[in-house]
Amino acid sequence: MRGDPPERRAAVLVGHATRLPGKFDREVDGTPVLERALKAVRRAGFRPTIVATAPRAHPNVDVILDRYDRGPLGGVRAFLETAPGPFLLVGGDMPFLDSDALRRLNDLHRPGLSIVPRWNGGELEVLHAMYDLDPASVVRCWEEGRPLRDLVRAGIAEGSVRTVPAEAIGARSFTDLDTVEDWERLA
Repeated sequence: MRGDPPERRAAVLVGHATRLPGKFDREVDGTPVLERALKAVRRAGFRPTIVATAPRAHPNVDVILDRYDRGPLGGVRAFLETAPGPFLLVGGDMPFLDSDALRRLNDLHRPGLSIVPRWNGGELEVLHAMYDLDPASVVRCWEEGRPLRDLVRAGIAEGSVRTVPAEAIGARSFTDLDTVEDWERLA
């Protein structure tokens, strides 16, 4: 007898937004950026959890405080402390996440293997990826003051991270809003 498949989880990172204040609440086509990201994650079949660097309430979504507050790796560490295992990681400032692309990342995932998009030029999209990380390696990397990108590069070298062509996913899904210039380009 087979049990239900495990729930697919997603960590949606919501940082301080110092370079673009209020970016998560800015509207694109009448919907706040964070809400657009959450909807895309849900459409892809994941249960989103907001991982925020400051207290933030959101209806019908679990919120975890990133008490480590030192970039995406701190958010990943806080998220994994609630329940280790595979998860989708996206930025809450990504208004055009493609649900089909998120499902494809999940389809490529295998136990113990993370899937990270990589551009032809070598740049990694670490905030639009499917992870299955060892929590101890996350803690070690965080304690050493290294970023998530370093953990991913080490995983590529050891074979626990597989890259997929970002071009196949589509550039629009990776659009994020970090700066005033990003917002002006979007407008």
